[in-house]
Amino acid sequence: MNLPYITVSFAPNEKTDNLKLSIGNSTIQLRQFDNEHSTLIILGTPILGEKITYDEIWSQVTDVGLPPEFLRQVNGEFLFITLDKSSRCLRVSTDRYASIPFFYIKDKSTFFGSVFYKDVWEYLKLNNQIKLNEHAIFEFLWLQRLLGTKTYDSRSSFLLGATTGTYRSGTITVRPYWKPSFEKTDASVKDTSHQLAKLLRKSVRRKTSDEPDRVGMFLSGGTDSRTVLAAFEKPPATFTIGVSENNEVKIAQAVANQIQSRHEYIPINSDPYSDNLDAMTMLGGGMHAFDHGIFYKLNQDINKKIDVNFHGHGIDYLFQGMYLLTHNLTLFGRRTSFKRSDRIGDDFPGEYLNRIGHRLKNINLIEYVLPNRRVDMLAQLRHSIEEIQQLGEGFCNTLDDQWEFMLIHALSRHYPFTNISSMATIAEQRTIAFDNDIFDLYLSLPKSHRLEGKIARKALKILNPRLAAIPTANTNQRPDQSPLTRDARKLMRLFRDRIGPLSTNYISPTAEQRTWPDRGRMFATQHRLTNTALELQTSEALASLGFIDMDRLSRDIPHWVKTPNYGAGALLSFLVTIDRFIKQDI
Repeated sequence: MNLPYITVSFAPNEKTDNLKLSIGNSTIQLRQFDNEHSTLIILGTPILGEKITYDEIWSQVTDVGLPPEFLRQVNGEFLFITLDKSSRCLRVSTDRYASIPFFYIKDKSTFFGSVFYKDVWEYLKLNNQIKLNEHAIFEFLWLQRLLGTKTYDSRSSFLLGATTGTYRSGTITVRPYWKPSFEKTDASVKDTSHQLAKLLRKSVRRKTSDEPDRVGMFLSGGTDSRTVLAAFEKPPATFTIGVSENNEVKIAQAVANQIQSRHEYIPINSDPYSDNLDAMTMLGGGMHAFDHGIFYKLNQDINKKIDVNFHGHGIDYLFQGMYLLTHNLTLFGRRTSFKRSDRIGDDFPGEYLNRIGHRLKNINLIEYVLPNRRVDMLAQLRHSIEEIQQLGEGFCNTLDDQWEFMLIHALSRHYPFTNISSMATIAEQRTIAFDNDIFDLYLSLPKSHRLEGKIARKALKILNPRLAAIPTANTNQRPDQSPLTRDARKLMRLFRDRIGPLSTNYISPTAEQRTWPDRGRMFATQHRLTNTALELQTSEALASLGFIDMDRLSRDIPHWVKTPNYGAGALLSFLVTIDRFIKQDI
């Protein structure tokens, strides 16, 4: 597999520092500086003030690496590795989002780390040192992500955002250099919407301050990518992927036409997974479902047309209110578009496990755990949540703050992050939402401002009202409409459908036409994925975990692949990912 890799190893001895950097097939920007005192490796595009810079950061390196007070001033997406040669001290510093993730292991003589967990896994495997962390795997099955610093092996760790890890004399210390503030603004929705629009424009200028020649953007039929697109003064080239020229593709084309962007539709196979299943799995380190790697090896001609690529990642869960604890109001027994905030109960871990939006839904995972392991697995899962709560002590003043902190303590562990990683096999990725000022604004917003995506929708309308007037692919509703207007249109559509077919240019794609197919349906309709799911019945990798009820799983899998079910399809996606990751020879 032609997968990207970026590794660093450090094995100091009396004669040499022996710092080694290996990089291949990666589009992440890299700069290296060196003198008789220090070495600095910069990954990504750090920003000071309003510009991407490298030399100025190098000038700030001291015998303590990059001081915390300086790191707090750096914006953008970065990973810094510094070596003080006199003390043989190695330091790794992440940005606020851990946007370039870093995984590592250490012992008395060696430090080894990588941007990709697969590299750490391979290192452990070659040295016969893998000790599976079964609780981490159970956590992934339940939440689609891992919390805190854990990985699939008990010897390796993940470096959290806004943190410096220091390796010296065989030991590592980890300290944050920045902590979030959840102090809420009293500014109105209108004012904060204008502020978000202003900051999005500023972030675009910052992240293009190195004046890349060819700028591109992946554009969907939703609102997040068009919001970012609207913030560009000069429209980038846009690309939309799809299994057919469906509603998603048509709406993306309409958005591109509105701003006169050079747009290209890129068709993909109706079964985009089977040929690259293992590669997609390894790209996410087995900690993100394989189907999130859909951009892997996508039309390599794109990399001949763009140098830097943008997308809408982050707008949704920061400003659309997608993970707020809410319910839709009902009227005459019918669900409306109006959302109401719910109170977080006294059992915070229980609320999070059972109600957070990214959990496994529509299937009871605990039924597939051996009866004698259920209490232990659930207890460890609750403990994991309590650990993150403890990390937030001192700056999370309310349960709502704690809820938000559970989401943002490591954004690169968010499950769509593999989309970015797979995009990065084509071109360098930059995330407009990963901007310190934008992040600070998000942290300051009361729930009421984000409910129903108020801030994001209004910011889009401010940036470009014409784009806000184009319906989205999945809902056929305009982003600039109020909940009342959306409900009125739903009633009109229902009435017109009763008396005859509705004439519209925007018809929602079927399950088979969606770029990301329904997980239940894809296992039922894609022959090779069906066989992959059936092979799980006798998976030695899953059986080796020691907590999965293989008899129960084997009985249900044949039914799941015959009868599409989203919850079962999601569980199959996670199980396939774990199975392929554990047993694969890299």
